[in-house]
Amino acid sequence: TPTLHTSGMVISMSLNTGRIAIAGATGTLGQAFARICEARGLPFELLRRTDMDIADAGLVEAALALHRPWAVINAAGYVRVEAAECEAGRCFRENAFGAEVLARACARLGIPYVTFSSDLMFDGQLGRAYIESDSVCPRGVYGASKAEAERRVAEVWPQALVIRTSTFFGPWDRYNFVYGALRALAAGQRLEASDAITVSPTYVPDLAHGVLDL
Repeated sequence: TPTLHTSGMVISMSLNTGRIAIAGATGTLGQAFARICEARGLPFELLRRTDMDIADAGLVEAALALHRPWAVINAAGYVRVEAAECEAGRCFRENAFGAEVLARACARLGIPYVTFSSDLMFDGQLGRAYIESDSVCPRGVYGASKAEAERRVAEVWPQALVIRTSTFFGPWDRYNFVYGALRALAAGQRLEASDAITVSPTYVPDLAHGVLDL
């Protein structure tokens, strides 16, 4: 069986189908990756929770054996930031434990793996833009779950790619501040926005293209 040696990885060419497995079929990010992969001519498998619950090691192993991807993008997870304060167990299961389970399976098979973190790993008190080397200091459950996910993934699969993003907006998702603001203004409605928060919003198509380039 031929093998490919790259950056310390050994990937058996007989183990993959040339497809990218994308976990999180119903989410904004998963749907975006499917659109961009299709536009770029990249074969992919878009997996729902029923296809692969990322926090269930047995189901993860079975799904990877079935689809035999050459790379895995973890776009699944718990995304309700405010509700996470009351659902910490579920949030950590999906964001931290699930990311680790999937990373561990990819490490065993030598499959490149991408997962996503958040700007909410920081408390916003630094007074300048954050960089990768700044110490994490989450103020809530959601941010803490992402910080724990980063730690676990780095431990079990050091070559994994972790992408930190901020608030999403894009042309295919109506559940974001930008879409809501434009809709309200178009309808002639009054729009109120707080000037107490500063964020660098993430344009989802650019995010998907950038991740695929990496």
